[in-house]
Amino acid sequence: MRWFVLFIISFLLVNSRAQAVPEVGVLGGGSYYIGDLNPYKHFNNTKFAGAFYYRDQIGRSDRLSYRLQIGFGTVEAFDAESSDPARLNRNLSFRSRILEIGPMLEIHFLPYEIGSDRRPFTPYLFLGATYFKMNPMTQYNDSWIELQSLSTEGQGTEFSDRKAYKLNQISIPVGLGMKFNMTERWAIGFEYGIRKTFTDFLDDVSGNYVNPAILAETNGALSAQLSDQSLNGEGSFANVNGQSVSRGNPNTKDWYVFAGLTLSFRVIEYSTCPRRK
Repeated sequence: MRWFVLFIISFLLVNSRAQAVPEVGVLGGGSYYIGDLNPYKHFNNTKFAGAFYYRDQIGRSDRLSYRLQIGFGTVEAFDAESSDPARLNRNLSFRSRILEIGPMLEIHFLPYEIGSDRRPFTPYLFLGATYFKMNPMTQYNDSWIELQSLSTEGQGTEFSDRKAYKLNQISIPVGLGMKFNMTERWAIGFEYGIRKTFTDFLDDVSGNYVNPAILAETNGALSAQLSDQSLNGEGSFANVNGQSVSRGNPNTKDWYVFAGLTLSFRVIEYSTCPRRK
């Protein structure tokens, strides 16, 4: 991801000739996902998430800032919790830890500077690009089994035109927040950020069921068992008889969300920096 590395470097250098007002901070809150196993319910199965970040103003602007953030969280979903009969019968589940890193641009609605009593708060929008690592797993016989190597939809086999999906991906964070000064060096806030991904396999679910005999032959019996966990075995039965049955929706991509409270600390004392006019 050479272009991504260059993108991060450009964000770090953009303020190199200007007076810096650097901050370091943490985010604490929750993460959840929207996809085939949870298509509509926001905040469903929210798990703890956190982040560390470095933030600075762009040039002398009090309306723009950038930050470099490292975040971590967990997303999960279970068909068994659904009220939809089709999803209840499908009976799939997943959990994935997420580790992300990337730059973000913040656009302030009001002039703002940490520590300033003349610019004490602002709502803001943010967007960026993050590089994230995922690893979908499912619970089977009281153990969590990694799914990517099992190719549960035949990825990477001679019987499918699908390539094996990658565990390292790119996402586009978009969100909004609010931040308030508490003292000359401390600020508190909250934000909500949804991440658009370019993969439909955050949950290891995307297309159609694959003939279980083929999966067992190419990837082992465990692959066939975890591919079709439907209560009535309709996926396996249909493929054995030459029919195609959907396991997921390949026309949509998965999303995940980080949201929570932020706490920022200004590295340089406010009194040592001339106030902007």
